[in-house]
Amino acid sequence: MKESYLSTKIFSFITFVLCCIGLYLCKDLVAPLSYEPLGPRAFPLGSLVLIAFCCILLFFFAEKTEVHWGSAKLWVKNIMLAISFIIFIVLFENLGFIISTVIFAFLCGLVFDGRVKFVLPFSIFLGVFLYYCFDRWFDVTLPLGYVFT
Repeated sequence: MKESYLSTKIFSFITFVLCCIGLYLCKDLVAPLSYEPLGPRAFPLGSLVLIAFCCILLFFFAEKTEVHWGSAKLWVKNIMLAISFIIFIVLFENLGFIISTVIFAFLCGLVFDGRVKFVLPFSIFLGVFLYYCFDRWFDVTLPLGYVFT
């Protein structure tokens, strides 16, 4: 079995395990508000079942592909993106949507080798613009954080 074929099986197995964990966590999901006619459980459960089914198909019926694990530089970038996403999650409630989005977009821009003079203004624009879109157009209430309240 070649490394490229094995990498597809490893990916599908890990994703299947994560879907099973997600299904276990979603079995008792209860939301205080429900906007959908099927309820808030239908979308996550349906998505996880569909992804798990596709992982099973990928595991057993994958054809030989030219998938490679990537270089060490790529892995460092992936880990930095995961860390920046965790920072976004931690800061979201306390600092609010705008500031946490600016920090997240700035860190992502730096991970992808962006220059600070371009990444910083775009990050600020992105945070403010997305807050405006969610607040005005989509009627989604997002936290402002302690800075703006």
